[in-house]
Amino acid sequence: MRESTGNALLMTTMTSVIAIVLSFLVGSISYSKSYRVKSYIIDEIEQQKKYKESVYNDGGLNSDLDERIAEHLMSVGYRVGNHDCPNLSNYSQITLNYSKDYDICIYHSNEGESYAVVTFMQFDFPVIKQIVSFQIKGETKNYY
Repeated sequence: MRESTGNALLMTTMTSVIAIVLSFLVGSISYSKSYRVKSYIIDEIEQQKKYKESVYNDGGLNSDLDERIAEHLMSVGYRVGNHDCPNLSNYSQITLNYSKDYDICIYHSNEGESYAVVTFMQFDFPVIKQIVSFQIKGETKNYY
């Protein structure tokens, strides 16, 4: 009887450790994807030195920059979610949930020529749905 109790405790401990390690792994992959998306958008905006506000006509993108960003989001597999763009002090919002398909918010600085990009990291399970969501914010350089 002592061996069966010991085996049950060992299996419970091993299962718990594996679940915790897998949670950290899934979280780090999700964070890395959101960080790469944010970095890519910032790099593209810095190369253009300006981001023109997107006006969507019939669901289409109106600039080459928008098309490159949309292609990158699709190739990376950035997930569609349901987040509202946060209010950032000293920034005015340019886009609301980029392309109406992805949770990306782009802002223009009120005090100069810089931009901020906010992406969202989602940590969820298929059955339980979304458990945790974090904002990942980055800023471009100031242009004079």
